[in-house]
Amino acid sequence: MGGWSKPAVAGFIALAVVACGSTVPSPASAPSRATATGPTRVPPQPTSTATPAGLAPKGPYVVLAGQNIGVWIANPDGSYPTKLTDQWLFGFDLHHALSPRGDRLATVARNDDGYDLIEIRLPDGQTQLLAHLMSITREEEAVLTSEKAAAAMMISGYDNVAWQPPDGRLMAVSAATGGPTSDVYVVDATTGEIRQLTDGPSQAIFPSWSPSGEFIYHVGVSLVPPFGGAVTGFNRVDGSWAVSVSDAEVVAQPPIMHPADFGGWFDERHYLMTDRNGEIAMVDVATGEATAILPDFCPVDDAAQSGVGGALLLSVLPEAGCSSGAGIYLWDPAGGKDPVLLDSERAWELQWLEESDVFDVYPIALFSADGSRRSEPPVPDGSFHPAVSRGGTEAWYVIENTQGRVVVRAAQDDWREILQVKVAQLLWDPATGETLLIAAQDGTLYAASAPDFEPRVMGHLGGSVEQGIWVP
Repeated sequence: MGGWSKPAVAGFIALAVVACGSTVPSPASAPSRATATGPTRVPPQPTSTATPAGLAPKGPYVVLAGQNIGVWIANPDGSYPTKLTDQWLFGFDLHHALSPRGDRLATVARNDDGYDLIEIRLPDGQTQLLAHLMSITREEEAVLTSEKAAAAMMISGYDNVAWQPPDGRLMAVSAATGGPTSDVYVVDATTGEIRQLTDGPSQAIFPSWSPSGEFIYHVGVSLVPPFGGAVTGFNRVDGSWAVSVSDAEVVAQPPIMHPADFGGWFDERHYLMTDRNGEIAMVDVATGEATAILPDFCPVDDAAQSGVGGALLLSVLPEAGCSSGAGIYLWDPAGGKDPVLLDSERAWELQWLEESDVFDVYPIALFSADGSRRSEPPVPDGSFHPAVSRGGTEAWYVIENTQGRVVVRAAQDDWREILQVKVAQLLWDPATGETLLIAAQDGTLYAASAPDFEPRVMGHLGGSVEQGIWVP
């Protein structure tokens, strides 16, 4: 798993099994990210629709996905948006679906017989069936509290596809062809041969390869009674395990309270986690042995990692009563120094933005991976979907007086409004970093290029974009 953001994982899960009032915890008192106050502005109007010749023969590209639009690919500047597949299941991460070489996507698709693992070749969109993951009719799946429907919910509703590093020879998936629950399987990406590695009473979700490609870490969860209200996910975390790919030996890992307590990989054999006391620990995946690495630091509420072995952003809440004080801290696990306080304000969400190469700390600021650069949002509590280009130009979606608009700023210039629209995603082009792609909630894809940033319509995707990534 790439990040360590509890809100991000909660987004995959929808994490709300309402069972006699039992729900997965979330910051109920967090401020709304829906409105802010300020003057209404007259937006520029988009120009005529672009007429591109076609997809470039080689990347980079951008890939966009959403439940209602499927998966699309476009040139770096947003031209020639092309649908690759009609299906994209909520909870899956495009970064994890992309092969290490950037030439294929793997996704789980529903058909009348159940769920399959599908491979999509990039950029031509040629699709092939790799493996069947589960047989279940739509009628069986509608009985939400049945054991079989629970397994289908886990297979289809969580981020359950992971490519083996370094070259993607195998894929780890959650499947249920050999029992009543979802377990960890590996699929040969060339032949489609599928092999079951685990067989336990819990539902296996969130497979993550160790950087060496030897172990698959995963979380075990359950859907258990009593039930009440809408059943939309698991309501019990049973633990975490790692399985050796070579001999299918399963190794118990330290207990966790939430899947997001897995913090990402530190090196070939170790990963980071938050234990039940809020302490950061390093775990040897081969033995399951955990070692506290910040024993004298404050209890951590949330964390985000900038990459494998990268810096960690740590959130400490005021109610923790920590002597060092509440706020946002930056810590380099390999540096041997204490965490450094970046801001003493309370943060409601931490995430690493891979395409922007920054930490997003809502509602405080954007921070570079080393903490040396900081940038405040244009409107506190009313700025969303930040995106930073390769050259450092920022773009934000701002909501004021229920009106949405896109603003950009280069270097230390003033904020500049370029379009008034309800935004789903913002993404800079991966080639020159001079074109901002704006995916509107109504499915319209706009592009605006420096220096004038006059918006132009590139196409219509048919619905709201949920994710956008770069493809090499």
